[in-house]
Amino acid sequence: MDKTSPAKKDSLVRQLTLKPLFYLIVANMVGSGIFTTSGLIIRDVQNPMAMLLCWFTGGLMALTGALCYGELGAMFPAEGGDYVFLRESFGKRTAFLSGWISFWVGFSAPVAAVAIAFGGYINGVLPAEIQSAQTPTFLAVGIITVFTWVHVRGLLFGALMQNVMTFVKILLILLFAGIGFTLGSGSFQHFEAPLSYRHVLSGNFATSLIFV
Repeated sequence: MDKTSPAKKDSLVRQLTLKPLFYLIVANMVGSGIFTTSGLIIRDVQNPMAMLLCWFTGGLMALTGALCYGELGAMFPAEGGDYVFLRESFGKRTAFLSGWISFWVGFSAPVAAVAIAFGGYINGVLPAEIQSAQTPTFLAVGIITVFTWVHVRGLLFGALMQNVMTFVKILLILLFAGIGFTLGSGSFQHFEAPLSYRHVLSGNFATSLIFV
């Protein structure tokens, strides 16, 4: 095919290699929300085994979704992700509506939630004279602006930042787990609390699944 033909000119260039794609999948599966949602879940379900069951159930659902995406990706190897899968399965109208829902809710809401959590954590370690009720909001807007600039810089620069931040996130999780096992004062006896069906069939358990 001629290099100047429209089909060649308009096609997307595959620039990402295995490493950034691997880190991208890890970042999607192990979101930053893990630093905030675990406390919210145990507060709601009030049972350690129920919390672990919630994570296990969410893991099975995620695995099922991953297998479905793998099959769909093999069937429809085209750019567009969810839009392509929904368009081929349910038609253009459903795909169009899903795209706008993802834009306004599916992606924007999690980004805002993580940014607000970031602002809250940073505000907690700032000097008292700087802390205020508005500081977390300003920090959240700032971090979203920074990462918008990162992605505007280009795909490869964004992929590099993704690799670094995912690597740091995994290190932090392992560090916190190691500190908990070596220096923490917790006890495995907490997991001996009986698990009742009321824990699993409660509305709090269903809400916690959304966090997971």
